[in-house]
Amino acid sequence: MLNRLFKELFASNPGSPPPSPRTPVQSHLKSRRQLEVAGQQVKTAKRGKKREGRKRSSERFILGPETHGTPTENQIPWKPAETQRQQERKTNTLNSRKLLSPAPTLSLSLPALSPCPSPLVPRPPVPCTPSGHTMLFFTLLLEVIWILTANGGQHWTYEGPHGQDHWPASYPECGSNAQSPINIQTDSVTFDPDLLPLQPHGYEQPGTEPLNLHNNGHTVQLSLPSTLYLEGLPRKYVAAQLHLHWGQKGTPWGSEHLINGKATAAELHIVHYDSESYESLSEAAQRPQGLAVLGILIEVGETKNPAYEHILSHLHEIKYKDQKTSMPPFNVRGLLPPLLAQYFRYNGSLTTPPCYQSVLWTVFHRRAQISTEQLEKLRETLFSTEEEPSEPLVQNYRAPQPLNQRMVFASFIQVGPSYTTGEMLSLGVGILVGCLCLLLAVYFIARKIRRKRLRNRKSVVFTSARATEA
Repeated sequence: MLNRLFKELFASNPGSPPPSPRTPVQSHLKSRRQLEVAGQQVKTAKRGKKREGRKRSSERFILGPETHGTPTENQIPWKPAETQRQQERKTNTLNSRKLLSPAPTLSLSLPALSPCPSPLVPRPPVPCTPSGHTMLFFTLLLEVIWILTANGGQHWTYEGPHGQDHWPASYPECGSNAQSPINIQTDSVTFDPDLLPLQPHGYEQPGTEPLNLHNNGHTVQLSLPSTLYLEGLPRKYVAAQLHLHWGQKGTPWGSEHLINGKATAAELHIVHYDSESYESLSEAAQRPQGLAVLGILIEVGETKNPAYEHILSHLHEIKYKDQKTSMPPFNVRGLLPPLLAQYFRYNGSLTTPPCYQSVLWTVFHRRAQISTEQLEKLRETLFSTEEEPSEPLVQNYRAPQPLNQRMVFASFIQVGPSYTTGEMLSLGVGILVGCLCLLLAVYFIARKIRRKRLRNRKSVVFTSARATEA
């Protein structure tokens, strides 16, 4: 009877392969499986949930002659999730069937999807953990936030809660051990005969294109063309820009570098970058000795400086932060002191955030001079914000930083103490007054001695006359 039923079932599907010889137990189990599958199909049709089977990763499809391509319960993706006990029972049943049936199996392995199961596809309960793409996204987001917080748009000032004492919190390199400016002690510098005199090229006529003058809220900055460069340095350094530092009204200081503890009224910086090694100023600013900056100390003189007047006469056009104007080119060489062979050299940093320690500093021994009127124009014209009411742009200089075992070299031999023009005049006047006082003192002393001698002579003559009469 079982054999007849087995033949009828296979006759209903002529495309199926001929049955393999089986034992009576295997035939009984096979017919039972077919009845279960047929009943399951009827139940599925009554519920109206018959759908097309879907292939998913980590699932195994068993297609053998005994199933004739009919999907089992594991192949129905819309079936509700089963309990763990039911899954274990079904797994044991399938394993027993595999042992009893030699039918070939076809295993399909697809790429794994997200570890978090979709609500439309029932799967065994798996803990939902963030995927690698999610972790990468959050890592990149945190990096962007950190960059925007640390660098992009970070507000800094010279005084107050964002002042120079707090710069290292936002710009760590500002707290490093090779910062600028410094106090140059002339009795501690080392003479270096290999330091050649600097020769600026193109400074007398920087092209014909207008120059851009900019109030960036921290200083007044003038762009310079790449036709300006320096000779006398280890490599070719091309000019990029210049800017000024100054104090406020009523104070005699405003420079960043000090010489023997003394500051001047203002300081000019001309920034160059190594054009042989780097393509831009921003790239060179982050490399050792990528920049070369000339530091010119400015003191007050009796006459106007025509070169500085080219810049100062346009300050009223850029009174507020981020304002720009164009000005015709002029002789930039006039901004430098007359003697360029005497200077100090050391390795330092930018004096403003981010304080990159990439600057080869050249601070000239001689000073440039501007008039009192020009200095007041520099101190009173500019503002540090975009519109009124605004804070005046003053005291934009950084305090001197520790030298920290760095060497400061000099291109000349210091014969005596260094004095400014005012100090030399004061010294000359003092010497002259001292000489006059000394001459007066000698005159009065000599006059007193002369009177004393005259008295002694009269006394001797009078005594002799009395002795003769007696």
